[in-house]
Amino acid sequence: DHPVRLALDIRMLYSVAANGEPCKFGLCSSAAVCVALTAFLFRYLGATLDFPIFLAAHRLLQQGRGSGVDVASSFAGGVIAYTCAADAAPTLRNLEWPAGLHVRPVWTGQPASTATMLDSLARFQATHSDVYEPLMAELCAASSFAVAQWEAAQPAALLAALQDFADRLQALDTAADMGIWSASHRELRKAATASGVVYKPSGAGGGDCGLAFSDDAELLEQAAQEFVRLGYEVPELAMASSGLEVPGVS
Repeated sequence: DHPVRLALDIRMLYSVAANGEPCKFGLCSSAAVCVALTAFLFRYLGATLDFPIFLAAHRLLQQGRGSGVDVASSFAGGVIAYTCAADAAPTLRNLEWPAGLHVRPVWTGQPASTATMLDSLARFQATHSDVYEPLMAELCAASSFAVAQWEAAQPAALLAALQDFADRLQALDTAADMGIWSASHRELRKAATASGVVYKPSGAGGGDCGLAFSDDAELLEQAAQEFVRLGYEVPELAMASSGLEVPGVS
């Protein structure tokens, strides 16, 4: 009865490729659009904005693929711990940023397709379950351990945990031939290691963004300068402390 015209502006989530064409950053733009649009529609209809609504919308659009961690991040803001198990509803909680830990994002200049990598992972699971299961179990354990170290707010131990997670992610990626650790990410990791900092892909990997971590801000800055020298972009990004906000909807 009340037609509505919506405009979704995600230009801030795009960069410009070497050929001058627009190119999306690996900043979960599709999840952000999903959360923003769902929030507007449900608030317009007078519904309560609970996280399960957004996760259901995302899974409908993604044919059930993906963990939904990018949706949770867009919904909650800040740093989150997100758990997604096959036999339980996903959970999320906000975490504090550990004092003494520093991070710099790196943009590879190459957008990646999460769906393509999920398809590769599904094929690997179906055809090589005997290899997939232990590798995934190790990766999950490394993830849980990293979250525990994050909450303990011990930067040195956390950096070691992040390094271990990156190693196990690379092992799974190599076995499944997904391409998460692309040539760009491998080059960035080599440069990061030489600079004394920890590096891992973020999101789908294979392109998109990576994250460099250190408990020494000077070392991290040196690594960032090396990334730029190699031709990568180190964008000045700030973390949103708050999550979803829907002002003025009536």
